[in-house]
Amino acid sequence: MKTASHRACCVVTLHACVKAYTKEGLSGVYAEFLRREIAPPGQEERWIQTYRPILGLLAVAQGAGLTRAQLAWLTGRADDVDLALLKSNQYLQGNAPDGPFRLFHRSFAEFLLDDPTNQNYHIDAARMHRTIVEAYLRLGQARWEACDYYGAVHLIDHLAVADLPTVERAAALDDILTPEYIAAVRRETGWLDPFIADLATAARFDPQRAATLCLRIILVEEANSLVRQRALRLLTSLRARIGMMGAGDQAERIDHILDALSRHDVPALQALARGEPDRTVVCMAALALGETRDPAALPDLLQLLRKGRREVSWAAADALIVLNDPRAIPELLDWYRVSRYPADRERVLYILGWMRAEEAYALVDSFRDQLAVSSSQWNEVWFRWPRQTNGWMQ
Repeated sequence: MKTASHRACCVVTLHACVKAYTKEGLSGVYAEFLRREIAPPGQEERWIQTYRPILGLLAVAQGAGLTRAQLAWLTGRADDVDLALLKSNQYLQGNAPDGPFRLFHRSFAEFLLDDPTNQNYHIDAARMHRTIVEAYLRLGQARWEACDYYGAVHLIDHLAVADLPTVERAAALDDILTPEYIAAVRRETGWLDPFIADLATAARFDPQRAATLCLRIILVEEANSLVRQRALRLLTSLRARIGMMGAGDQAERIDHILDALSRHDVPALQALARGEPDRTVVCMAALALGETRDPAALPDLLQLLRKGRREVSWAAADALIVLNDPRAIPELLDWYRVSRYPADRERVLYILGWMRAEEAYALVDSFRDQLAVSSSQWNEVWFRWPRQTNGWMQ
């Protein structure tokens, strides 16, 4: 039961917040909270030493945020982390005691990092990003095998805006963009799509390196077709800036695909898809045919879908989704009816689901009983998150 004194304290606190909001908006509320709870006048050192490092990290945190353990690792102050989380709890989002945590509203981060009226509690965002980058770089110098999910997904984003000179940023890219880090991304996320996003960010600073690593993802890492599709798009955007993508037979043929795609040369891509013995090159040619969005690509993609080996068939499936030609629907339905293989039927449902074709719902209803799966569950798998399902199935 709350005591009378506690209730009185809550009333005073609420009154102070309402008064601050009326006078200065949300900035006033946040400033009043910090003055009252975190660093009252005369206790500026408490803010600098204890609260600023932790609230600063939470203000720049990506995704779901940072855990209690990560905050302790990044700051080296486990006791301060516990105190800061406790005192700031009303402005945090996350499950105590371990998190992950982030600031409950973007406006609080903006107040701490960007608000020109915030003279007493300003936090340097670039320095906070640098703190995160340097901690993970120290970890990586020992072994990227110890990299956690947060580092695997968000490290490059922090590097892009960290307070680092150009030379140091380039050196950091050298340390991060390694086969060991790629392996950490695959281990922590289950696939390499986040790494392609990293390369798109890294391309702002080093397009040649980003292109080289895109080729590695395509040719060496055995990525699935969705990852290769994103790599193809990034390479297409980089080719005009850096020219040839690399040396070697496979790299040259990938460059031929990029050249044909840049010229919208559908016959050239069809020739590569039909006559190329290298399955990786055929996959990339199929994906490029989809990127043309040219109706002339439909027959070749349907042929590759039906007759190609597993990775080629998946590439054709993703290309058909991009092509989004309604003429494919009856062909897919016919294949669904005659095929004896569950994997073929899964691909048909996947394509129709992403095309938002009503026919797919009827197919699901026709065999849900034998699968002991409800229609609503299949709808979620194939129509709400089909790309996640595809990434798992490949």
